[in-house]
Amino acid sequence: MKKKYIIALSVIFSIFIVNCSFGYQQFFGRDEDVEDRAKVLTQLSDEQIPSTIKTQDKYSILVINDVHFGRKNPETNPNYLYDYLDSLVASSKNLPAFIVINGDLTHHGIQSEYNAYNSFVAEIKSRYSITVFSTMGNHDCFNDGYKIFLKDLFPNSSYYGFSSSKISFYFLDTGNGTLGTLQLTDLQNKMKQDTKEKIVFTHYPTTIDKMSLSSLTNTKERAILLDLYNKTDVRFVCSAHSHQFNEHDYGNFIEVCNEDYCKHHSILLLHIDESLEKITVNYERIK
Repeated sequence: MKKKYIIALSVIFSIFIVNCSFGYQQFFGRDEDVEDRAKVLTQLSDEQIPSTIKTQDKYSILVINDVHFGRKNPETNPNYLYDYLDSLVASSKNLPAFIVINGDLTHHGIQSEYNAYNSFVAEIKSRYSITVFSTMGNHDCFNDGYKIFLKDLFPNSSYYGFSSSKISFYFLDTGNGTLGTLQLTDLQNKMKQDTKEKIVFTHYPTTIDKMSLSSLTNTKERAILLDLYNKTDVRFVCSAHSHQFNEHDYGNFIEVCNEDYCKHHSILLLHIDESLEKITVNYERIK
């Protein structure tokens, strides 16, 4: 009886793997991928970043996540974002200095979905002259999609950063549910040497009380990051992945996990003020 049970499970598992559009190797999760692609922070030049953050001390950043191009039920509808940006233009309000799309850009990590995502980014640039920065999500790694991410998406890096007058922005690669040893070590060194206040964008949340399965998978890594953020003037962490909203105040910084865009059309607007001795970061949820 036990043997028959094992055989039945093996058959079901084999059928799942054969038909799984995510790629069999991603089913098992391969942490070594992040070790290969995210070793040293790529520092963007002034020519690659929006001039607004260098010339103005008050500006906003728009964040969406989990857009899942290629998903069928529901399909991603870019018009919710366009309508919001159009409303800002119509009311003569300032457009965001830049946009962050915080992981799970695609659903299966395949070329056609990355092409659709790139068309979306190009449309934003064409209509509103806004630069879009992307982070790696777990779905973007499926079917070895991380290779397309690095090849086709600006700035051709999954672990990068840039600075304004008072803020350093860090974009992490947590596509495998972990930073990996090399990225974590480099991030520790960079943040400890960086005297500016900081904002971090990461697909996987550092930790979420009610959704622990949606957090970074390594508990030691989470503890190291929380300690690092508290000691190096991180002010705000923006995360995604769980498709649910969650906020956690860690004392020296706040982490906000935003709802998904694909189903809930959630938009997060960060209001940045660098005019005082200490920066302020307030956020607004928009649907």
